[in-house]
Amino acid sequence: MKRPLDNSVKRSFLQNRVMSCDDKQIEFAVFCIENTAKRLGTSGQEVYRALCQTDGINTFIIPSYDILHTQSKDYIVDETLEYLRRHTSYIIPNSQP
Repeated sequence: MKRPLDNSVKRSFLQNRVMSCDDKQIEFAVFCIENTAKRLGTSGQEVYRALCQTDGINTFIIPSYDILHTQSKDYIVDETLEYLRRHTSYIIPNSQP
């Protein structure tokens, strides 16, 4: 069953648009955050906060849009998790489902 997007994450994006992003990039960023959260078993808001520690949305997700949006969901989530591991203090479990 498809889980609806976390409206609080989408609202945060729309209110805090730092870079000039088009709607496709914003939807993609929400997709990355929500699917990463699902893999971790946490909320989208939690992953959003972790990415905000290093401005990861504007420095990783949005700039990587052209490449990442053509990849599989698992690959995108793996890349987002790798970014979190390398650039934030967010604690990520070693084993992923």
